[in-house]
Amino acid sequence: EMPLLDPTDPHFVPLAKSFYDLQTKLMGTDHIYNVDTFNEMSPSSSDASYLANCSKVVYEGIRASDPQGIWLMQGWLFQSGFWKAPTVSAYLGGVPNDGMVILDLFTEASPIWSRYDSYYGKPFIWCMLHNFGGRRALGGNLTQIATGPVEDRVAPGSTMNGMGITMEAIEQNPIMYELMLEMAWHETSVDVTSWVHTYARNRYGFTNTMITQAWNSLVEAAYQYHYGSAFFGSVHSSPQIPKISLVRLDLEDLYPQRQPFISGYLQPVPPPLGDSPTLGYDITGIVPAWQSLSAAAFGVSGELPGPLSYDVVDVGRQVLVDLHSDLVVQLNAAYLRAVRDKVDSHAEITAVGTSLLAIIKDLDSLLSTDPNYLLGHWIKTAKDWATSKDEKRQYEANSRYQVTLWGPDGQINDYAEKHWAGLVGDYYYMRWQLLVDTLTSAAAAQKAADTQAYGLTLLKQEQAWCENNNTYTPEVKGDVRSVTKALLAKWAVSSSSYSKVAGMTVSKEDLQFGTAMRTRSVDQLKILCDINPKCMAFTSTGLLKSDAEPRQAASGVDLYVKGK
Repeated sequence: EMPLLDPTDPHFVPLAKSFYDLQTKLMGTDHIYNVDTFNEMSPSSSDASYLANCSKVVYEGIRASDPQGIWLMQGWLFQSGFWKAPTVSAYLGGVPNDGMVILDLFTEASPIWSRYDSYYGKPFIWCMLHNFGGRRALGGNLTQIATGPVEDRVAPGSTMNGMGITMEAIEQNPIMYELMLEMAWHETSVDVTSWVHTYARNRYGFTNTMITQAWNSLVEAAYQYHYGSAFFGSVHSSPQIPKISLVRLDLEDLYPQRQPFISGYLQPVPPPLGDSPTLGYDITGIVPAWQSLSAAAFGVSGELPGPLSYDVVDVGRQVLVDLHSDLVVQLNAAYLRAVRDKVDSHAEITAVGTSLLAIIKDLDSLLSTDPNYLLGHWIKTAKDWATSKDEKRQYEANSRYQVTLWGPDGQINDYAEKHWAGLVGDYYYMRWQLLVDTLTSAAAAQKAADTQAYGLTLLKQEQAWCENNNTYTPEVKGDVRSVTKALLAKWAVSSSSYSKVAGMTVSKEDLQFGTAMRTRSVDQLKILCDINPKCMAFTSTGLLKSDAEPRQAASGVDLYVKGK
């Protein structure tokens, strides 16, 4: 817990003035002072006079030092359930309207200004938050960014007087930040399709049919949804042994820690694609985008433009991450069949586990080909700040903990995960290897794995990695086009023979207890079915079947039966 001086304490204003005086002496002032009093914590009272006095003395502290001072405050605190119209009005009422500017921190997804009468007269900045922890996943709502700021600026009663970006990390989804920052220069909404085509041409220095097709697919699949609907996958998630009581195997159940991290502050993530196809991120659409973007890269003679290399790797990364998650569902289903239903699943776990680990290594190889995806660069940059051997060791440890456990015992585990070469192929691979080995042994004995022993072993391995000082190269390895071509052939295209039966499914229970594969790519479903020795057929809705019989009619569903 952090002790705080209550704003109503008589020492508050004198202490605040002393602080601002010293700050101004050292740094000068632009007369804008960022103060956040109740960020992700609740006031001790909801009494209106108490709340008004809390804000009043903060403002008085600023003005005691600088008569021209303006209080800049994040509106994030109002995402909490503590705040309702009366409490928000009371708190903001302690400051004159011309004495405060509010950052509406998450306007693109969870605006506050429209809930509370445009902050009861206080000017606000329309902000795109978009990203938490620097976690990487293709996603964002381009249409909202292209329309929201210009519409909200002229909305009745709006006190909007600026725009901003408030992301926790910017090194992902560059298209979102390009458009958001450009919107400050537009008085009318932007046509997304036209803008994206211009963006791609400017980004790569050229365009062609393949690039146009790729970005059309990406916009349709990933960039019409709030970032929270993006699919982060499971490669980076600390692997957990599934509970025997699970009846479904959605990743949201297997890895609940990947859900919004502050209860009451973020809106719920939409259901997985299989449950509600009209909501959220379309995994299948990413595959043709990768194929088209890669085709454009293959057609470039000589050195590949840096932004095109970045995007080919990024989209390919997403495809592999998505497919890995489908393999996780299969792995856990095989384990549950063995320990709960007492079915021999050794061959299934071995085959699926081998492919699951292989895709992690393949992902690491892809990331190694571009300088923007290297753990070695991150660690080197941290160590470069050091002035002694001891500092170098400490800074390296800090850099490792920050993108993994965060705290020494996993206090905010994987919050700032990264898809970087080295981190993926070493740290994440190590964790998944432990899970595969643990589930394989448990399945062989048809006895549930010891989750407590597993968790302790996993944490010790994670901590040991963070305290290690083995070297990761800050240089690229391999050619992005060669690696991409090989991975496309391995994970996006299948020449396996399957017979298609239209309007048909198999009534027998599927291999994942009713949980569909997230991909709907027929080629990828063939790949997944080929990996699993128990899979004899699959449906176009992503259900893998252990038999091709008995069949039953199913409107709009196609059955694919493995050839003999």
